[in-house]
Amino acid sequence: VAGAGAAAGNAEGGQLEERWPADAAQQAEESRRAALLAAMRPVTEAMLRSPSDGDWLNWRRTDDAQGFSPLTGINRRNVGKLQLDWSLSLMPGTNQMTPLVHDGVIFVNSAGSVQAIDADNGTVLWSFNRPAAVRPLGPPTTNGRGMAMYGTTLYVPTIDNHMLAFDARTGTLLWDRTIEASD
Repeated sequence: VAGAGAAAGNAEGGQLEERWPADAAQQAEESRRAALLAAMRPVTEAMLRSPSDGDWLNWRRTDDAQGFSPLTGINRRNVGKLQLDWSLSLMPGTNQMTPLVHDGVIFVNSAGSVQAIDADNGTVLWSFNRPAAVRPLGPPTTNGRGMAMYGTTLYVPTIDNHMLAFDARTGTLLWDRTIEASD
């Protein structure tokens, strides 16, 4: 019998992962992350038409495609004092997608890696990786560009003509549908 934290073999000769019990700080952080995701409100038609100031629920934020944020925390007086608060490396690719933001969670799709990120500190809340079944020819075909949210579902296109649907609160893949077969 392997000790706590060690890897033990399974019947097929592979390795089973055992985890050490989480300490109090780790348990508190996991609870905080879960609470942030659980508190996300389902996206409604009214929210899409008139998003909360801190939300960015579609490509240009609002139906008039202005790409304007009504937030006022950054202005001409303080813009020169801005400092980096956090950063996160994305998967290699064109990274030309527009992230979505809802209730303090940023959703990104970069080269087949979909992530939910805590907007306050850059912590990855969940991540899903799906390699494409076709080899991209190069930019700009190396990344699906648009994502959408409705209810608690995040819809993500892929470069190999699939549409993925995720539970935005957990990252669970709900379905993967082929739009049209790739050649």
